[in-house]
Amino acid sequence: MRTPVFCAFNGWQESVAARLYPSASPIILTMPTDATTLADLVEASCSTTVVLHFNVSDSRAIIRDRARFLDDVAARGGVVFNADVIDVRKRALQRWLEAEGMPTVVAPLDGPPEQPLVVKTDLNARGKPERRLPTTVRRELGLSVVDSPLIAHDHYYLVMERSAVPGEWWTDDSLMIERYVTNRERLIYRTFVAGAKIAIVEGVADRPLGRIGRDTARMTYLLGGPADPVLAGAGPRVRALFEAVTEFVRGFGLGFGAVDFAIADDGIPHIVDVNTTPQWGAEELDDRLAAHLRAGLEAAHDG
Repeated sequence: MRTPVFCAFNGWQESVAARLYPSASPIILTMPTDATTLADLVEASCSTTVVLHFNVSDSRAIIRDRARFLDDVAARGGVVFNADVIDVRKRALQRWLEAEGMPTVVAPLDGPPEQPLVVKTDLNARGKPERRLPTTVRRELGLSVVDSPLIAHDHYYLVMERSAVPGEWWTDDSLMIERYVTNRERLIYRTFVAGAKIAIVEGVADRPLGRIGRDTARMTYLLGGPADPVLAGAGPRVRALFEAVTEFVRGFGLGFGAVDFAIADDGIPHIVDVNTTPQWGAEELDDRLAAHLRAGLEAAHDG
């Protein structure tokens, strides 16, 4: 097994990756970087497994000539996780899901006035990662941070009835309006992806759109493939989640990160968020989960 090298942009310390490898020395990028320069830094790290860990919603400009970088790493016998993951904005994600025939949570313009909807920023995490970048860096990356109506609110997302959504929000490109998908047990799911390893963390929401953490997580399924005995003993909801995340990962190209799901009482999983730099807050990462994810990353060349 081989320890990966992380190419990190705009955040490392609070990430799951930093919890997995507390002694790691990631390649820290602060500006758009030339493909050859980055490939040389990877080679100097003596690792052939590379993880792109870019904490912005649209990372297309971080590596100048990304295709050349990928070719250089491949020519040196390396493999790159998240090589093709560029745009994880909410609107882009739901467009991709629709094009692939997977369930989406996009709210139609018309519907019952009492229907609960979710209003989010199009950028992940209310655009906070982009906002903390220096203006010169944002300019070089071609990132524009538009003031969103949600910035004034305390929560990342708002749940409100359709009748309460201001009309102008429907045409605001900084926002994403989704159907509120939930279930009677208030179960929520975050799936972690690390190569061929999948971990499904099930939690109980302590509020509408609660987030997974040590206080809310109640069950973790560590899975290595469709024949995994853990999957065979899990319920239909977990099996449906595993099928959905493996289909998504295969098409979207996610090698390391997290995919958040909402699941309705009908058992159909809906992807609501994808993140290549997942966080875990201040709590300690579960040892079994950490070992499982490390095994997925470090086995990249073993198969």
